[in-house]
Amino acid sequence: MRKHCARAGLLAAVIALAGCGGGGSAEAPTSGSSPGTTPVTPYTLQPTGAPLAVTVALDSARAVVQDVPLTGGTLTATGADGSVYTLRIPANALVAATRITLTPVAQVSNLPLGETARTGLGVQMEPSGLQFVNPATLTITPAAASAVPLARQLFVQWEGSGQKLALAAPNPRSADIELSVMHFSGMGVVRSKGLDADIEPVRQRIGGDAERRIQSATAEALHRERQAQLLGTDAGAAGLQAQLTRLFNEFRQQVVLPRIAAAPSSCAAARLALTTVIGVERQRQLLGLDSDSSFDSETAGLMAVAAEVCMKEEFEICRDEHVLSRIIPARLGLERQAQLLGLDEGAFSSTDRYVIGCLKFELDFFSTAGVRSADFDTDEGVQALRVRLQWDPARLAITAASVPLQSTVFDVRSKRSCIAAVNATRIGSSFDVDEFGFTLNGEDVQDFQLEFGAGLTGSFFQARDTCSSPPQTSPLQLLLNHGTAYGPARVATATTPTEAWTVTGWTVQRATVLATKSERVTYQFDARTSLYYDDRWELRHAPGL
Repeated sequence: MRKHCARAGLLAAVIALAGCGGGGSAEAPTSGSSPGTTPVTPYTLQPTGAPLAVTVALDSARAVVQDVPLTGGTLTATGADGSVYTLRIPANALVAATRITLTPVAQVSNLPLGETARTGLGVQMEPSGLQFVNPATLTITPAAASAVPLARQLFVQWEGSGQKLALAAPNPRSADIELSVMHFSGMGVVRSKGLDADIEPVRQRIGGDAERRIQSATAEALHRERQAQLLGTDAGAAGLQAQLTRLFNEFRQQVVLPRIAAAPSSCAAARLALTTVIGVERQRQLLGLDSDSSFDSETAGLMAVAAEVCMKEEFEICRDEHVLSRIIPARLGLERQAQLLGLDEGAFSSTDRYVIGCLKFELDFFSTAGVRSADFDTDEGVQALRVRLQWDPARLAITAASVPLQSTVFDVRSKRSCIAAVNATRIGSSFDVDEFGFTLNGEDVQDFQLEFGAGLTGSFFQARDTCSSPPQTSPLQLLLNHGTAYGPARVATATTPTEAWTVTGWTVQRATVLATKSERVTYQFDARTSLYYDDRWELRHAPGL
């Protein structure tokens, strides 16, 4: 984004502020602040003393919860005093659809700045630590009884339940209270006794880390510019731009470049570097500063680093801890963020090897089935060993698989002493997995679903009557089909004429043997015939690159 004529925007804010829209009436700041004339005091990157913290009590009964899609959304919560908090999340701000909670505060206490040590004007945003690709906007519309005069407004933010208190950046062009939100958790409005009087005693403890301290320094500059506009004095946009440019340059040297250098060390470091570079660029755009000429190349490079190191870490978690649930969302999240940054679709398809390497399985199947009839008792056992299943990126599913089905048992017993089974002929077949997947409960696999084809082995045999003279062998062959024993359990449709069975209800664990399943079913086919099958399954996790 090219440099704006920021002064024109700020002058427009003066006109808007004269109407006092939504922010209260203008009131001259008390002694101790010199809006528009006092330069920003340099911040040291290393704080002196423990970071500031406050105590936050939430009005949970007034919380608003909403699932926000990638297209963005708006949440509005109302405090007990009638103050309204509106959070606007633009499109392309989230990497994934996210459940957002907006909770008015009942009170923020132990404040180290402002006229009093407490305020009831604030809101908590969750999930804590959520980062936006493009900034959201929080608008606070105080109730009449809670309004703070425009010239006395001081905006603060905190992390988690009140840690690392810092200044929040207002929109200096708006008479309403509009705060830029790059990350969660809480923001509030304090009645200031004067910027210098508020900030100087605690300057060395504001923010905690270097990033928050630089952001506080930027917010302080915007506070001063906003107050200068309220009083109608000419602070000079060039002076503000120069201060902001200096702060951003310092931040780049002391924070951004070291984080870029550390990015290959871990997924957390790569993500931190990427969100830092994106956050800085978005803040520069919002403040009307020139874009950083290295932004495009740095983000593309960091995305490549993050894609490789993060997917490698996800694969290692999958391999070592047998966690199957994380690697696909991680891969989709990378693709989504690449799209938001304008990178080529499929730019990180090389990382699919980690998804394939994670989602590899071996399946063993053992089955005995049989028939009890008036003439014969038959039993046949089969097995399929090391059926290999793995993820197919093209299908976005686990691949189908087929292996030869081996015979382990064949036994036919006549009910009459003179009759015997002879000339047995085995029918070769295969074991076919048609569909395979799993359902999740959080990070844990709740169950597996497997559908296998009914290509189970069968056998032909003939009946020999040794009581006849001479002994006779029947000319017809009798069929023993292993699949027949499954009877009513079959699933066959017009579009899928092949008989198949679906297996669910596995015993699941996080181990090399991921799941087992055993099942024995016996039922009556007709008045003279009963059938049974006795199956056992073992599913193993076999990750590898």
